[in-house]
Amino acid sequence: FHSTLRHRHQSLAFHSDEPSQETVAVGDGVTYRVNGLKPMEHYARSNKRQYELELEVDASESPENATTTSTRIEGYENHSYSVNKHADPSKHAELDRRKTAFVWRALQSELSPKMIKTSGYWVSIFCFLLGFWLRMYIHYIGQWYYLTASHIPISQFTFRPLTVDLNYQASLLLTREEVAVVACGHLAVIMLLVMFMSFAYGIRQGIGRFFDAGYRFIGAWAILTVLDPLLILLVDVMYQRWKYNSGAAPIGDAFKLYHHFGRSDDGGLPGAFLTLFLYAVTTFCAFVVTYIYYLRQHMDSRVLDLYHRLADAESHFTLPYDNEVSVSEVQALALAAERWRGQHGERRKVIVFDYNWVQGSSDNS
Repeated sequence: FHSTLRHRHQSLAFHSDEPSQETVAVGDGVTYRVNGLKPMEHYARSNKRQYELELEVDASESPENATTTSTRIEGYENHSYSVNKHADPSKHAELDRRKTAFVWRALQSELSPKMIKTSGYWVSIFCFLLGFWLRMYIHYIGQWYYLTASHIPISQFTFRPLTVDLNYQASLLLTREEVAVVACGHLAVIMLLVMFMSFAYGIRQGIGRFFDAGYRFIGAWAILTVLDPLLILLVDVMYQRWKYNSGAAPIGDAFKLYHHFGRSDDGGLPGAFLTLFLYAVTTFCAFVVTYIYYLRQHMDSRVLDLYHRLADAESHFTLPYDNEVSVSEVQALALAAERWRGQHGERRKVIVFDYNWVQGSSDNS
């Protein structure tokens, strides 16, 4: 069997176009093999098609370059990493529309109906459902905490499937205290979003990455944080919490200030405008935090990477050449080769070659 295998190996080596290997004896029982070509030359010859580049020159646009032979490096320069490189400055509106479309597609790709067969789609749906209930409870827990810290007596604090019954004697509160109660619910949800972002940032800095399910949950929480006042209002309307029953039943957040000012001679209209102002301020803060998260953190800054590819010039990117690896990877490969031991005690010898490329030298050789 060994003689037949050896015969086939010699036959293949004889008909092969690759240079033969030479075994050199160094000492007693110590030998090493020497290839006819250097490692890089051997790799280039075996992957010759990868290094051949044919440029198609449009004779109508540049007839003077039709007969010019371009080097491989010059051929690579025809390919751009930046989308903004060949943009027409006269078409700013169309270019901005295309960039916005790219970013919007990246944001809605997780919840697109086309992704319904993927596991990530259903993970996002689950995160939205879980975030909906947790956000609601955190909203009312923030209000309960403020009332408790302000020593305001609470008559009812009951969790329900779609809402929380938080009841207190509203007639005993000053205007600034009622304003704080309305604002504290949304602010508690925003503060928890900031805590989630800080946790994700710390994990990413510590171990290098953050898990995708966590990104999806924080993204869902961020969207629900922006919509929190509207969602609370819809639930309050469903439970008819716009009525004032002298403290017998809870009052919806959007109607607290209206009834507070309604008990005075000025009427409840100033309270309605003040509620709109508070919701506008807190929603703007939530939108800013959500914008920062989706731009800087979500899915390892995927949107920011896409924005740079669309907006930045080619000079802002630093890209490695083809087949270029990092120093740490080279060291790991060399160390693994040095530690290798064969079945009969063979070892591998690591040889490092330095090649200095000089501007103006031929790239096709």
